[in-house]
Amino acid sequence: MDIEIKPTKKNHILITLIVLTILAVIIYLASVPKPIEKKYLHIEKVKFGSVNSSIISSGQLIPKTNQIISSLTSGILSKIITEVGTEVRSDSVIMQLSNPILISEKKSALSNLKIAKAEFLSKKLMLKNQLLDQESKLIELNSNLNLMHQKLLAKEQLFKSGIISKLDFFQAQLEVKQLKAKIIVEDKRNNFFIETSQAQYEAGNAKIDELISQLELKTLQVENLNIKANISGVVQTIDVDIGNSISYGQELALVSKPYPLIALLDVNQGASKYIKINMPAKISVANEEYKGRITHIAPQVNNGLVQVKLEFVEPLPKILKPLLGISAVIELSNLKAVMWLPRPNNVVRGINYFYRIDYDTNIAIRTKVEVGKITNSQIEILTGLNIGDAVILDDTNSWKKMEVKLN
Repeated sequence: MDIEIKPTKKNHILITLIVLTILAVIIYLASVPKPIEKKYLHIEKVKFGSVNSSIISSGQLIPKTNQIISSLTSGILSKIITEVGTEVRSDSVIMQLSNPILISEKKSALSNLKIAKAEFLSKKLMLKNQLLDQESKLIELNSNLNLMHQKLLAKEQLFKSGIISKLDFFQAQLEVKQLKAKIIVEDKRNNFFIETSQAQYEAGNAKIDELISQLELKTLQVENLNIKANISGVVQTIDVDIGNSISYGQELALVSKPYPLIALLDVNQGASKYIKINMPAKISVANEEYKGRITHIAPQVNNGLVQVKLEFVEPLPKILKPLLGISAVIELSNLKAVMWLPRPNNVVRGINYFYRIDYDTNIAIRTKVEVGKITNSQIEILTGLNIGDAVILDDTNSWKKMEVKLN
């Protein structure tokens, strides 16, 4: 026989107290942080020594001396004589253009020059002949004047002797004066003829000089149909094909001297602002390390990269070739005798907060730390930590407590 137990007010209070106690225990246990396993943390100790600031970049070897071969005339590419990789001299013809119109213009310029020279020679001979006629006429007039002077002297004696009349004597004087005046006019005409002849000579010479210049230009343009290397070296690229129409100034090929070689690096745009001319660098080539210095920093940015050129302090072995891959460490600065840590993420110069581990209590304590120089791999510790302090370098921004228990 079952006995029915009726609930009382006292029983209800007891049950409520038990439930609330259980909930309080659960909430307390949930609020107590679980110890963090140290084996899952990145922990480093503060060290004492040097902080080296550097930039690591990659690139390739390139020739120091390069010559872009451009067309100095226009035409159709008819022949490629040398291939990429061919050694050439400065006068080596690497390709040829054809331009029949240009060759025809050269022939016309030569013909025009020959005609102009012949015409000028004919003109010069004619002017010389006219000048000789003028001079001959002056000689004849001066000879007549001398003769008339003698006659005048004779008539003067006859007039004084009363043999001839005064009128005849005056007439003889007048004839002498007229001849003198004529000689003066002819002399002026002769001088004017000489001046006009000189002007015609200069005009003829100027025309011939102009035609010579035109012929020299056409000759040079025809000669430039043979594209030369201009420097001794190796053909690196040929950028055109047979049959292409080539315009004046168009880039056709690249010729480089195989030595000396320099380093060409592609440096991240953000890092490039710290680089300066003459900064030292260590360049790794074919498992060997060489010293170098920065000689050029490109002003433009391409795809977030800045090109930097470096020259080697000592000549490279000639076994090394252009386009060989390299890596380089550019040394920005070197701090000695300072405290430092490996560089964590999200660190800034100035005040930061790190968790320092107290191994006696196994507790990580949130510590205010002043950071100085920051490099790719290190940070300088100014205040807040001591040599040998163990520090958690993981991202602890989500940790809200001043102290964290470790396990």
